[in-house]
Amino acid sequence: MKKTYIITKHIFQIFLLIFEISLIGLFFVYFTDMAVPVKDIVQFLERFILGYGIYQILIFLILNMINDIKKDSYLAIRTNYEQVVLALECNDQNLINKIRDNLNYQLDNSTLNSIKIRKEYGILLSVLSDKNINEAKYKVSLFNHLFEYESLQWRYSVLLRIFK
Repeated sequence: MKKTYIITKHIFQIFLLIFEISLIGLFFVYFTDMAVPVKDIVQFLERFILGYGIYQILIFLILNMINDIKKDSYLAIRTNYEQVVLALECNDQNLINKIRDNLNYQLDNSTLNSIKIRKEYGILLSVLSDKNINEAKYKVSLFNHLFEYESLQWRYSVLLRIFK
């Protein structure tokens, strides 16, 4: 049963990718056909490939920026959790105060952190106050995973991002 599900899942993902390529290419051909009609199959293929190429460049630039913003946020949070683990293991009050000052700065409205990231900084501040080293270690692992997740190549497909 599980093997069938995995195969079906992969087939669905491949179908989504082919559907995305076809849809974008056909839209480009359709809209350029209004300006200059397609005369033969070579022109059709040329426009289809050109349309999909332009789409991929735009998607890559936009999604690459979005992925990098998320990766930067996840890296910053992971680093802060690692610092909390170090400070709690060493029981260094000076380091704890520096981390607390940094966390308060990150919670300030002048930083460009999203609501989700600010909420995580609030959780991080409570982990530090409660001296919950196990939670901090768990969060290091979690944000390491999220950081790597944003590097996956399938994240450059709009439909796979939506349906996966």
